Amino acid sequence: MNFIEPGARNNSPEPGQIIIDSGKNGDSFQNEISFRKAIENSIPSGIAVIDETGRQVYVNQAFCKLVGWDEEDLLGILPPYVYWPPRDIEKINIILQQTLVNNAPKEGFDLVFRHKNGQEIPVNIIISPVVQQNNHNFYLANVIDITDRKKTEEALLKSKLLLMTSIESQKETIVFSTDRDYRYMYFNKAHQDSMKFAYDRDITTGMNILDCITSSDDRKLIKENIDSALRGESYSHIQTFGKVNRAYYESSFNPISDESNKIIGCTVFARNISDRIRAEQALKDSEIKFREIINQINDMIIVFDEQGRIIIWNRGAEMMSGLKAEEVLNKNIIDIQLGLTPPPYNDRAVIEKAINGFLKHETPERFNQSIDSEIIIPGTGNLRNIQSMVFPIKLNGDNLF
Repeated sequence: MNFIEPGARNNSPEPGQIIIDSGKNGDSFQNEISFRKAIENSIPSGIAVIDETGRQVYVNQAFCKLVGWDEEDLLGILPPYVYWPPRDIEKINIILQQTLVNNAPKEGFDLVFRHKNGQEIPVNIIISPVVQQNNHNFYLANVIDITDRKKTEEALLKSKLLLMTSIESQKETIVFSTDRDYRYMYFNKAHQDSMKFAYDRDITTGMNILDCITSSDDRKLIKENIDSALRGESYSHIQTFGKVNRAYYESSFNPISDESNKIIGCTVFARNISDRIRAEQALKDSEIKFREIINQINDMIIVFDEQGRIIIWNRGAEMMSGLKAEEVLNKNIIDIQLGLTPPPYNDRAVIEKAINGFLKHETPERFNQSIDSEIIIPGTGNLRNIQSMVFPIKLNGDNLF
């Protein structure tokens, strides 16, 4: 609304000011007032005008509807106005004083008004000075209900807080983002702690990650990974980092794109898997030691799973059977047993029934029982008398024999 009366054209108003010429008389003036009032009342936002003393001299229908009071309840009143929440009176009064000395911000204020029924209404108020012909100052407030905007902001804030809480709750998951110049845009506490642990560096947003990595090999590796993401590549792999302390991380590098799909940075998700790697290595070392011990035993030791697949064939088994481990590992025990059984006992159906009795636990009475038999050494025709025993083992949820 920016009505400048013809009689005021010689005045020089400040930018944003509205000049009202009160010198017009007659029906044309009354018609213009009625026309202007009709326009003001059709505006969906609330409009209120106060004079230089703070007295409220005009409100439109939208403003009355917003606060719940009628025009006669609002005109002529001085602050604190009835729609100010009691707890915010001091805050709003300070803003009013800023307005009366022409110090209101152009973007307006976000405040809370109180409806006549007690409900609080978040509003945005933009205030413009109004200069009348006789140099009296008035101030027009354009009041917009921002309830929906506030709800959206609160929902976004809750969503952001939930996301941040979720990220921070993953103690072993590192998250950080850099721009195209390798400067930190974001990092979580897990990454902050890991940089202190690995390189004894205290990082802050805006720092160059390459400057924080004191190991030249690690610095080269992280730069290569980020550069790949900046070229649009996404991938995951396991790496080791650290100079003061070494740690294993399963890392995922992904490009960040803006609305126009231009790549503006890189986000990294990394999970510390040092404990898992160490446990796997310890298990591997233990398995190697176990196999070495098994191989030092001259007795024939064979281990097969519940599908009959052979997973251990020790050196004693090699010497006794004449078959090397690489010839039998991952093959079915039935096939190997068939090849080692001399005629006339090498009947596949009989051997299958006997071994399936073990695999399916259909003949539990035969477990841990000594069985005397003969085997034939492949390629030689030589026979060897053996005594064998089969017993079940439960290992990590698997049934072995």
